[in-house]
Amino acid sequence: MPFIIYNVKQKAGELSTYSYLKKVSLAGRKGPIATYVQSLGLAPKDSGIKWHLSEQNILLILGQSVENSALIVDLKPKVERNVSLYRIEDVWGDSRPGWTPIMLSLRTLYVDLSLEDADSFKKSFNDKDNVFDGDLIHEFLYLQGGFTSGGWSWGPIGSVNAPLLWPGSLKFSYDKIIEKFRGDGINFEDIVY
Repeated sequence: MPFIIYNVKQKAGELSTYSYLKKVSLAGRKGPIATYVQSLGLAPKDSGIKWHLSEQNILLILGQSVENSALIVDLKPKVERNVSLYRIEDVWGDSRPGWTPIMLSLRTLYVDLSLEDADSFKKSFNDKDNVFDGDLIHEFLYLQGGFTSGGWSWGPIGSVNAPLLWPGSLKFSYDKIIEKFRGDGINFEDIVY
């Protein structure tokens, strides 16, 4: 699941144009997540240290311009003729000794758009065919790294890669999802399943 920085050109009343700049890593001991968490200078606790990074924070840590850049994840890079691109708005985490469950708050750009030449499309596109109208979704992942051990690498790749969230981590994630929905003017209690 590659994370990609795109240059974004936005003009009032016009479509936004995204141009591929480069792939980046969010994981690793020198990645933006570990760099930020370790910069907090907080003493590790068994209960974990809860933190938040916005897209802008991550771009700054990566040395990128915040003004004309977007951090995008390609959720299905190996699926042929598929475009599934999501813009990362926020990352929340609960760093504990040895591991860090995280939650990504994502804004939809393209979801399962079928194109003959998906790879070419991903190099430069605009948001005109975004039928999902920027829906807000969330993804849970984890890093094998915390305050006492680990290289801050992603959990094993496979058909299942999800953290087990204990009550404190789950409540923290749930609270952040509710805040984001309220910020979008959505009453979570009115959502029909």
